[in-house]
Amino acid sequence: MTECILVDFDVTIQGDSAPYTVTARYGDAVANGEFDEAITDPWWQIAHAALDRSMRIPDVAAIRNAGSRLFRSLFREDVRDLWVAARAVAEQEREPSGRAGLRLRLDLQPPAVAALPWESLYDPRRNQAFAASELVTVVRVATLYSHVRPARRLSVTLPLGVVIAAPDDPYEIIDAPAEIAKIQEVVDSDLVETIPYTGQFSITQLRHFLSETKPAVLHFVGHGEPDGLLMWRRGSATVVSGASLGNLVGRVRSIKLAVLNACLAGQPDGRQPFGSVAMQMLQVGLPAVIAMQYAIRDDAAIDFAAYLYDSLVRGDCPGRIDLAMTAARADLYLSNPGDFSFGTPVLWLNERHGRVFSTDAAPEDTPGASATRLDLRAERRWLDQISRSGTADHLSKEFQFLAAKWRGLLAVLSDRLARLSALTPETAAYAAALTDYRRHKAAALRMQRHIANAAA
Repeated sequence: MTECILVDFDVTIQGDSAPYTVTARYGDAVANGEFDEAITDPWWQIAHAALDRSMRIPDVAAIRNAGSRLFRSLFREDVRDLWVAARAVAEQEREPSGRAGLRLRLDLQPPAVAALPWESLYDPRRNQAFAASELVTVVRVATLYSHVRPARRLSVTLPLGVVIAAPDDPYEIIDAPAEIAKIQEVVDSDLVETIPYTGQFSITQLRHFLSETKPAVLHFVGHGEPDGLLMWRRGSATVVSGASLGNLVGRVRSIKLAVLNACLAGQPDGRQPFGSVAMQMLQVGLPAVIAMQYAIRDDAAIDFAAYLYDSLVRGDCPGRIDLAMTAARADLYLSNPGDFSFGTPVLWLNERHGRVFSTDAAPEDTPGASATRLDLRAERRWLDQISRSGTADHLSKEFQFLAAKWRGLLAVLSDRLARLSALTPETAAYAAALTDYRRHKAAALRMQRHIANAAA
């Protein structure tokens, strides 16, 4: 699908101390520059505390200040010119080609640079946060030191196995049942099998469970620290080190993606490389890891999980974790741009095309397979109802682009229903058209949430 194409804009920052060396690549073009920021700077220490505090007391200015400073420091002179050119090409080609935009790949080798809050990037000239941009996807990569490139086959057999590991919370703060229920609510049971694993389990017990179930995704719900996750051992809560967790996912080779919905598990160590839990998992060859670089409220963590899996499984580009992450981040941003929950999840991605799984043969995509019949009358009633609801009528001027997208999606859904009514069920053509309709309906439901958040 052409709309799933992203064009890479690679940024590599190297060096032992400031000014660090910047190399930017876009297609065949290369630009060089310098970068002077480091987490050890007193300004960033204050900014770091302000971002953390914004999760409790919203602070739009603090987030924009941090993002603007990063933007100005990175995109200077030749690097800025290359970025402007890349954006211009992406904007021009977006409509005729259907491209999703640019993938900004950050290879941040100095630990003091990697520890900066890059997910706050904000373009002050455009007055736009990267998190809310439809054109830019931000991911981190890791190519230095002894990292082993992903060698795992990405093909999976449906249903996709997702183990949700939620050890008992000794502090009784985390509502793990609510998060499990929310994930189960948003994923299609025909495509995904969620496998909860709860209780006072140890890392050894978790390894045995993963070896038996062989999931494609490990989703952890619990407490975290920069150097470990909280589990149990002989009846006592204990922190399991990042090295042990890296060994765990290294042994269970069915896992393509780890989502660590645990505070601080993704916080980069400002002194040494591969110091966080997430990066030690990436180092053993996992294609993608998502983890939190700050403490995050439980309600925001639950919402993030729901947004992520909705897009990853039911979105326009199934299996594309970079685009799913972008969609989830945008949902959190639209809900509250003054709360840095949207920038707390960090995606480390070492699969070049952003895909963490691909289906060998989805049931509805298999030629000649028996497709589920759609109740066309019920779907038309639903479409008529939302078309008359005035969903996007009261949006402010800055969000009118959402209204235009909403009307476009409704028109596409109407066209797809007409196409389905002209086809014979139990045929490959009907199955393909049904899959296409479901994807656009999922996109419409996501847009409905975007509009509700923007109106609020």
